Amino acid sequence: MQWTGSGRKWTTEGDLVPKRKHLFPNHPFPIFSIDTKSLKDHPTFYLEAKTVSNFLFAPKLLTKDGILQSVMETRDHFLVFFSVLLIVFILNLSIYFNTRNTSFLYYCFYILCSGFYQISYTGYGKIYLWSDWIRWNDRSLVFFGSIALWSVILFSNSFLLLSKRMPKLNRVMIVFSVLVVSNAILSLFWKHIIFDQTIHFLAIFVSFTLMGAGIYVFFQKYQMAKYYIVAWFCLLLAIISFNLYAFNILPDHFILRNAIQYGNFFEIILFQFALFARIQETKEVPIFFATVSKPRLSEQRIANLNSDQILKDIDSALVTEKLYLDEDLNLQNVASKFRLRTDQLSAIINQKQGINFNQWINGYRIREACQLMEKDPEKNILTIAFAVGFNSKSAFNDAFKRVMGETPTEYRKRFLQLV
Repeated sequence: MQWTGSGRKWTTEGDLVPKRKHLFPNHPFPIFSIDTKSLKDHPTFYLEAKTVSNFLFAPKLLTKDGILQSVMETRDHFLVFFSVLLIVFILNLSIYFNTRNTSFLYYCFYILCSGFYQISYTGYGKIYLWSDWIRWNDRSLVFFGSIALWSVILFSNSFLLLSKRMPKLNRVMIVFSVLVVSNAILSLFWKHIIFDQTIHFLAIFVSFTLMGAGIYVFFQKYQMAKYYIVAWFCLLLAIISFNLYAFNILPDHFILRNAIQYGNFFEIILFQFALFARIQETKEVPIFFATVSKPRLSEQRIANLNSDQILKDIDSALVTEKLYLDEDLNLQNVASKFRLRTDQLSAIINQKQGINFNQWINGYRIREACQLMEKDPEKNILTIAFAVGFNSKSAFNDAFKRVMGETPTEYRKRFLQLV
């Protein structure tokens, strides 16, 4: 509000106001024009801010040219940011369709959710996507923040294999996933500060917990986790830096004002390095990176290969590294690791073992399951199934009976009788 020669002048801006149709419509933040001619007689003007959650209030006085420059700089900055996100999303979606590794699919979901969260956070959603949908604009930040947190939990569970390496923590993350998704849904129907506060609390807990899980897994000789750890460190450092700036401990700077975006950007890129490290470690080469050769007749596929030695080498790797525990392990993963075509490896297994690849791998998994049951007879069968690489109890039961000739329950009962 400003006093002018003709009386009081009121201007309203913010998330509850439709996209401005006059001065600087492409600026993501609220803008108020000041009648400079009236400042001599009425040098005081007032700004009243109303919000249902915490927000950074840092007003600035700029000329028309200064605002135009700010619009251009801010727009170019975020144009690069969102362009990189789009490229990374398309790249990883392509890799998923070629490798069928679910970690890449969850990563794509995380990129998508993070992108929409940043669009809402920076105010560009209101400008370009939902300019007149005021109710949605007022709730989108908490909703996308919640969904982005859920997506990083899904990605972390898949990438770190928490269901196998840290089953207790995995159950905790499932509970928090339910809380996060519930928070997202409820925020769409009720506007209350509790939803904003809840997602901030959950984000802090989940961030430190998953970073700790990454450190634990790294010391369990899962080397790819080093990029994962650094990614969380960058995001947490960005959050701390932004809050120090918000409390006026650090000086005003463009990087500090956008520290959250920078932290999120580097986190996403480092997660990408972690996934590429996984490809390199397991030799999961996407089809479009591999050399495509013309198909040959079945009897010619392995004519010049030492099938016995190849099977011996693969068996050694499977047993030593326990690759069969990975639920995403498939024919292409193993073939790429040993520089074979999928048709060659399939032919070798069929010729030497008389079974297909899935049956062959399940044999390793069932032997591991038997060892777990003998070591801890009271352990839940479903827990064992997940631990050895199966996605469901029914698939585990079918494979177990095919290999052992009896169900897991029957096997455990017979073992206890012998003991």
